[in-house]
Parts: sequence; C-alpha cells; structure tokens
Amino acid sequence: MYDGGKPVAVKTLGQQIAGIYEAKVVADGLDDKQGRKRGALPDFLKNYLIRQYGLKSIAMKNLQNMAAGVRKEWESSLRLKVFGTVSGMIDDDKYQEGHCDVLCEALKNLFATDQIKERLSDRDCESLPIQSVAYATLIVFTSKFYFRDQDDVVLVPGSEPDLGPSVKQQLLDLAEGDHTEPSSLQVSVDKWSEWLLGSYDESYRNAEQFFEQLYAAHDANKDNVLDFSEFSNVIKVVDTEKSEEEILAMYNEALEATGEGDNISVDAFVHVAMSNHLACMKQPPKDEKEEA
Repeated sequence: MYDGGKPVAVKTLGQQIAGIYEAKVVADGLDDKQGRKRGALPDFLKNYLIRQYGLKSIAMKNLQNMAAGVRKEWESSLRLKVFGTVSGMIDDDKYQEGHCDVLCEALKNLFATDQIKERLSDRDCESLPIQSVAYATLIVFTSKFYFRDQDDVVLVPGSEPDLGPSVKQQLLDLAEGDHTEPSSLQVSVDKWSEWLLGSYDESYRNAEQFFEQLYAAHDANKDNVLDFSEFSNVIKVVDTEKSEEEILAMYNEALEATGEGDNISVDAFVHVAMSNHLACMKQPPKDEKEEA
C-alpha cells in the first residue's frame, strides 16, 4: 500500500500529519461511542484520503507520496519518525495498532480535539509545560490502551493515581530549561511522543511475559488445556469485575485462536488477554507444584 510515490516536502508532511491525528482522534471517539472496534491507522489513512480527494486512485497516489516522504526524511525529523512508526510506513513488520491508540489518547489530553491540527502545526507549540505532559502521560498510563505495571503508576487507596518516581524522572530527563525551577520546564512534544511509544513497547513486552507466567501458573498438569472454570479463575486473578458472559466470550475466542479442540495455547491466551487489555499490575501466583 505504501510502496512507490514521490516524496512530499517535510513542511507539507507536517501539516498533513497534524490533520490526520485530529481526524483519527475524532473517528476513534465515534467508534468508542458506538461500541465499534477502532479502525487501524493504515485503513483509516486510505479512507481519509479517499474522502479528501474523491477518487481511490488519486488518494492512493497521495498516500504513496506521503509514505515516500516519511521514509526519506524520518531520520532527520522526530515528527516523521513517530508518524512513520505508528502508521507502519517506516517498517511494516514493526507496525502495532497499540501505538496509534496511545498516541491519540495522549494528544486528546494535551489539546482540545478540534485544536490538535492547529496546535501541532504551530511552531510555538513544539514544547509544552512539563505539568501538561505529565498529566497526559498519567491519563495514557491509566487507560485501557497501556499495559502498566507497579513502576509506572502509584496507586494508593483513597488517593488519586500518580506517576511512579522512575517515570517522573524520565520526564524530567526529557525536559529543557532551568531544572532548579521545575514549574518552568518544557518538554518537546515530538521527543515525548517518541518516548511514549518506547514506553508502550516496553509495557507490551512486560505484559506478554506476565500473561505467559499467569497461564503457566494455572496450567497445573501442563497439558495446555484450561476448562472454563480454570480459565475463569485465571481471568479473575487480574479482573474481578468481568462478568461470566464476558469471560465466556474470551474463552471461546481463545479456543478459536488455538483451533485444537479443548486446547488453549499459551500464545492464544496471551493474545486474548492483551487484546482485552486485562490488567497486569499484580504478580501471578506461584505454581504450587513448583513450590512443593
């Protein structure tokens, strides 16, 4: 879809990307409101440009030109690097839908939705106060789109969630200005966006490991078979509020993903757990047989 094309100028790309982010946030909001699965960014880009240019052939040509410009200039522009990552234009093999979800969640908490294009196109808005960036980071880290752990967010009963000390330090490391006056510090939107994607990637890897360990702890006889009761117990370790209907839907999804009768493979379980954004704050219980 992205192959070929004549590179678009960097300035033009920046304006196009700002408009795309705003339109994607709006589209995601409508999908969420109507209970639909969010569209993947590559599919959204195609439809966005068809609406803009009227003809699919012209839209696809412009999409290829955009991708060519991103691939040519991404090493010298963080804005293009981040967009090329979330869209898969730089490396399609490394494309993840979650990248776009966390970035759009961040943008809509930095700016009013109808001002995202304008603010990202404004050179005076290349950096923002660290307080604004920290707030948006906390919203992302506590959203369903991010796989947080104990180091990311501090949860104290009776208090509002707060960013963990290590995350606060990382934001300070990104900041520019007089560090003796924290309230005056500014953080580059593009540097922060790149950092946010890297944090998401780390959280994704940690979550995969967590759910693999959780599966192993509940597969008592190591036969890769979890009956509904066992599966339900696994889910309730991390989400006590899931209804039986929701758990049953996940159970059937895992069976279908495995495709081998009653078997639920570890890969299928991890996929279902992560696609449903189950919490991974708690450590999985130790395998009692291993303790013995």
